[in-house]
Amino acid sequence: MSSVSGLSALPVELIHAIAGHCRHADLLSLCRTGRQIHAICLGCIYRTITLLELDQVVNCCKTIISRPRAAESVREFQITCFPRLGLKSFYSTVECAINRLKNIQILRVSNSRTIFRLLCDMHFPRLTECAIPSSIAIAPFLKKNPTIVTLHVLPCLEGLGMNGVNYDADAAFEFTSQLEPIHMPNLEAFIGPINVGCSVIPQSRARRMTIYWGTDPVISFSDGLATLTRSKADIIELNNLICTWDCALISAIAQHIPHVERLLFRNLMDYDDAERFLESIEHALPSLPALETLDLLEGFHADIDTAALDAEFPTVRRWGAASPRLYHIALPSNNTWGVLCGAWFPGAATLGLIMFRHLAMDAAAMRHFKWFFRTTAASPALPQDYHLLAEFIAGIEGICAVRRAIEEEGDVPDFVFTLEDVRGSRISFVSDPSDSDSGSESGSRS
Repeated sequence: MSSVSGLSALPVELIHAIAGHCRHADLLSLCRTGRQIHAICLGCIYRTITLLELDQVVNCCKTIISRPRAAESVREFQITCFPRLGLKSFYSTVECAINRLKNIQILRVSNSRTIFRLLCDMHFPRLTECAIPSSIAIAPFLKKNPTIVTLHVLPCLEGLGMNGVNYDADAAFEFTSQLEPIHMPNLEAFIGPINVGCSVIPQSRARRMTIYWGTDPVISFSDGLATLTRSKADIIELNNLICTWDCALISAIAQHIPHVERLLFRNLMDYDDAERFLESIEHALPSLPALETLDLLEGFHADIDTAALDAEFPTVRRWGAASPRLYHIALPSNNTWGVLCGAWFPGAATLGLIMFRHLAMDAAAMRHFKWFFRTTAASPALPQDYHLLAEFIAGIEGICAVRRAIEEEGDVPDFVFTLEDVRGSRISFVSDPSDSDSGSESGSRS
């Protein structure tokens, strides 16, 4: 008990700090030690609530209803499940509980339109971030909660038939015609369909946005982007979820948002016509002088096609010349190019971690390094920056060993990084390719 008494004697601010770093089980134990500590620990226990199962939803909501101090403590509330056959009493309990969360700052209920409809007329005076399902019932809720800074309007699978992992994306978004304007003066970041974006972004402070355009956009690219630019702040980041490579989109972006800094296109469905889209990108780049990062992705797969590096290299160099601030390019192959010391390198983001922080080098990273060594060795006419980067990576002696290996064996052997000075060799070839995965230098050869 002496330790508990000592804890009670500490300043309240320090007790809050200690409780904030305790595990949930420890907080439950501390709740039994005294009234003051109980109040503080109770606040920590209920500060962040994530409900994964329906029985958790019921039990937690009943606690919130019966314990006002618990309700006052909640700052973040999330329901990740959705009821398939919920009874009326279930929804009444959820509605009553959520209505008591007057101090809530973050609300996430995007998996159920049924639950979201319970909230449409509720006002949360401190709400700054929310994730809600795309729904025709969205307008009343947003009108009552203009304090929102970050808004995610997400697809909802509740009630939709699933075929494997495929579903009707437009139905999941309840993709409809334009909504009436909704004043969101504090909004800074938005994720959602274009019809909702055109309703909430004008006159807001939104600078970062992810837009779902739909299979047959209800608003044209040009009209939609023209509306988005009515934000009071310049748009610096625009992520586009698209269903086909439509060249009209990049032309509209160059026309309406020429000062965008970060641009992403993720094709969710139809991957045809990618070449035409890449040509449109190249044509538009001179009109995007502030562009720093450009991502062109297909679906959400993680496979990396390193066989595409030879074809991509000239494209990446031309794009970099057309847009001087551009330093990051991700292509549909999932090769991610970055500028290092003036040279374009595939997988640039992890190079330093692999060389100096001992990050394990996977097969794709090994292929990236080998490709770069082969390319610089075979192309003496490349700008000097490329040859200097190769020397920096492998070391001066190391790059000489690489060139000898290419001449003698026709390729670069697997290798591991050493901690040698750049004047020596920073790599050591391994006789067993599996050694390069573990970083072991056993079986190394010069």
